Amino acid sequence: ANIPSITILNDASLWSEDFSTLVDGTTRDNGISAWEVDPAGSNSSAVNYYLATFSGRFRFRSLEAEAVWRSQWINLCGNGASISIDLRESGSQEDDDYIRAYYQVDDGPEVLIGEIVDDAINNNTYYSFSTNGIVSGNQVRIIVRAKNGINGDFEVHEFDNIQFTTNECFKPVTPDVASSTDTSALLSWSPDFDAESYTVQYR
Repeated sequence: ANIPSITILNDASLWSEDFSTLVDGTTRDNGISAWEVDPAGSNSSAVNYYLATFSGRFRFRSLEAEAVWRSQWINLCGNGASISIDLRESGSQEDDDYIRAYYQVDDGPEVLIGEIVDDAINNNTYYSFSTNGIVSGNQVRIIVRAKNGINGDFEVHEFDNIQFTTNECFKPVTPDVASSTDTSALLSWSPDFDAESYTVQYR
């Protein structure tokens, strides 16, 4: 009988976050798509200050200085990884106000994915940013930095719909074979990289 070798291909999102299942005011997620918030130099006592999830997105409001959102470290496999994210602003921003999304591989520098500085062309409108071909490494994380003030009204930055994907996670594994014939086999194995798509090759 032929004992099959198994190749696992993950051709779906490896990590994503759309905040849709989180209650308003969440500042940390320890689940599958884990992340945390660093208030950094922001002023939590400022009027209308807000740094948490809000209505299925993440909101920075009336910070008076920079605050930071960071995803967990995500395993990398292959060089074809990509990240996409939606950013937006509302209110009357100053020229030194911003929201910037980055990725970081291992201990390397933060690499800019996209940014909105000062007021966007269209207020309160999401702009989509993405990057492709992330360099090889062991792990990657996504970082969002925002700074805004109070300026007499709500100054808000928000982001949503983070997707980290790759088509290069081919990972051979050795299955446990409970039974095998020339035409069928009963197999079990543990997926790597949260694989969702599998190719079974009989050789």
